[in-house]
Amino acid sequence: MSNLLAGAASRNNTFRSRILKDRPEDSVAIWCVEKTPAMAAQCEILRVTSSYEGIVSIHYVNKNPAYFTKYLQEDWLKIIRDVRIYYSYFRWDRVTGKETSVQLQ
Repeated sequence: MSNLLAGAASRNNTFRSRILKDRPEDSVAIWCVEKTPAMAAQCEILRVTSSYEGIVSIHYVNKNPAYFTKYLQEDWLKIIRDVRIYYSYFRWDRVTGKETSVQLQ
């Protein structure tokens, strides 16, 4: 996670971040930047986690940092933290209703 955040920080000196969880198998961070000629203003919640088939990154990006910080940060943080990763072949059996869906061959 630190390497990923360092890359964003190198492109914008207004970069500020907070790592909320930093484990090799699951990390969560929030970062924001102000507008510069090289980058638009934005805030992002980022989760990088191990899945059954590789690494998955989950992002929520908002281009209005003031609105994000005041209204959206806690709601989206809860959503991203609660995401569960399923085996892709297992999802068909557990999540999709077979009576209303047909698997494409």
